[in-house]
Amino acid sequence: MDPAQRAEEDSMMAEAGREGPSERRDPEEAALELLQNELGARRIDNG
Repeated sequence: MDPAQRAEEDSMMAEAGREGPSERRDPEEAALELLQNELGARRIDNG
């Protein structure tokens, strides 16, 4: 790995380490939120 590429990788790793802890979201809830916000979708009740 050349020095410039190594420096860029080190910079990205340092930046990623500075960010606060990310919130883990349920993938289905995230998808539903996107569908609601972007397409006006609504949840279908199964009962």
